[in-house]
Amino acid sequence: MPLVSGILKRHQFLNWPLRHLHSSLMQTNLADFIEHTPDGQAADQILRSCVHCGFCLATYPTYQLLGDELDSPRGRIYLIKQMLEGAPVTEKTQLHLDRCLTCRAYETTCPSGVQYGHLLDIGRNIAAQHIPRGWWANTQRGSVALIEKTKIWDEHVRRF
Repeated sequence: MPLVSGILKRHQFLNWPLRHLHSSLMQTNLADFIEHTPDGQAADQILRSCVHCGFCLATYPTYQLLGDELDSPRGRIYLIKQMLEGAPVTEKTQLHLDRCLTCRAYETTCPSGVQYGHLLDIGRNIAAQHIPRGWWANTQRGSVALIEKTKIWDEHVRRF
């Protein structure tokens, strides 16, 4: 079955025999700093469950809005994979991870059950360790975290 840039087209995935899925699973080679940690083991399992089908693209708001593959779950999975394999963490990487709304809409459409939300948390923590934020960014993030914990946030999210 032909691959397009290493990613199956949707119609190819639907018609692809299951015996071929094993060969399309993501291969990982985690860096020493994360390989034997609980987060590293969880990330490795999550990464290996992704089959690059692209179903998440149809339900993902930031990808729909921006049209950038790096602002989709699949793109962010590749960014996180690169970080976990020892690639340098950049402000651009952190920006793409921060743009995720953490709505988890993509998890309902994923045929492989990829726990993207957990992987994103791991990736954000690693990015935060490598890229320091200024006081204003920390204040904004703290405010958002506080709002998320309130009943107002729950009511707003339920409307969508």
